[in-house]
Amino acid sequence: MTFYDLIEFLSTLDKETLGLVGSESTHFIEKLFKFDPATRITVEQALAHSYLTAYFDEDKVSKENL
Repeated sequence: MTFYDLIEFLSTLDKETLGLVGSESTHFIEKLFKFDPATRITVEQALAHSYLTAYFDEDKVSKENL
């Protein structure tokens, strides 16, 4: 699956279907897979997103590892 295939697939999902996976994950996916890099979230923003905060320990990750 290419990036374009994924974008096309995500655009076919309706809000009701996306609602089944939760609003935080939906918001994260929508921000992460923006085609325009100017509107796409950065690595730092993604790691700080509330969806990932439960899985991200800033003390264990350095900027050199990103």
